[in-house]
Amino acid sequence: SYDTTNALQEGTDDSVGGHTWIRRVHFHQICNPTLITEAICLEGLLSRRAVGRWLPCFTGLALECGRAMEMHQYSVYEILRGEHAGKHILAFMGTDYTMQALADLDAYVGGSLIRHYATGARDVFSEMDSMYGIDFVTGHSLAGLLSEIVTDTFGVKGASFGGLGGWTPNPVSNLLTYGNYDDVVFDVIIHQYDFLVQSFANPLDFIGDWDGTSNVALYCHIRWTTNPCYNPLSCHSSVNYAKYSSSKYYTARYADAFPIEGGLQFDGNPSFIDDF
Repeated sequence: SYDTTNALQEGTDDSVGGHTWIRRVHFHQICNPTLITEAICLEGLLSRRAVGRWLPCFTGLALECGRAMEMHQYSVYEILRGEHAGKHILAFMGTDYTMQALADLDAYVGGSLIRHYATGARDVFSEMDSMYGIDFVTGHSLAGLLSEIVTDTFGVKGASFGGLGGWTPNPVSNLLTYGNYDDVVFDVIIHQYDFLVQSFANPLDFIGDWDGTSNVALYCHIRWTTNPCYNPLSCHSSVNYAKYSSSKYYTARYADAFPIEGGLQFDGNPSFIDDF
């Protein structure tokens, strides 16, 4: 993915930021189960059995990966400068493997697989918080949903980028407590044409005005971006979000956009719009 901390090395100043602002202090590699276990979990997702359909999947995951938190790839970053110097960010990785894609699909109904991932995300936060003291949590796509669940559970500040939402008026599939995150701020950054996320809009969300991303909790602060993108994958990609949403006030861009011979430049960020 687009490495903002490295891409901002040249030509930066204190108002824009760059690689001197954060450093990674912890990294955890995801456990990627075998194709056999993935196939078993896919069968569980598609099965119409009322009882026991997830048991073979979770048995396989436990044998191959152990705890639910091993199903996540994540890093902890320390902020080195500015008003938040010394604070720590927990960042989850979004969908990059088959099992994560299955969890994305299961999020639509709030099923057992996405709840297994949510349990793992909570365990990750608890362990990392005990080690570093986590001040913020974030992620893209599936990881955005997991970040929202962590915020909802522990009341830690956070933000998601192109993330699925966790709330729905259907109590069976709702993944959040609807408790306003213990009055902390959780921002949802979403592109107006990120239809890969918006296509997951819950059909039961008749309470909302259909402006939000999929099932986004009603108390989220939604920030819409409008920068150029050219297809559904482009509009949803972490590359796109990193390039144009690296700051509320600044965006990193290439002078001629495509191709990139123009070099990296910094502008005010007109594509970052509150309450679009």
